[in-house]
Amino acid sequence: MNRNNKDTLIIILAIYGVGFIILNWHMSYTCSNYQKMTGKPTKYMITDACYVKTPLGWQRYDEYITRSITNKGEPK
Repeated sequence: MNRNNKDTLIIILAIYGVGFIILNWHMSYTCSNYQKMTGKPTKYMITDACYVKTPLGWQRYDEYITRSITNKGEPK
């Protein structure tokens, strides 16, 4: 691999790294913001998802929101 290809590879990896950091920050912010807006406990697991605490335990944020939209909501 010549020097030009190595430099290009380093730049591409740096761009992916910065993109990962920005995306991770955004997901973490969204998760904590949901907790501030609703008062429901949340936790964010890096490279996984945001979780919302329900009476049945921790549930993924996207699944929780889908249940809320379809009016199934939390079990009583």
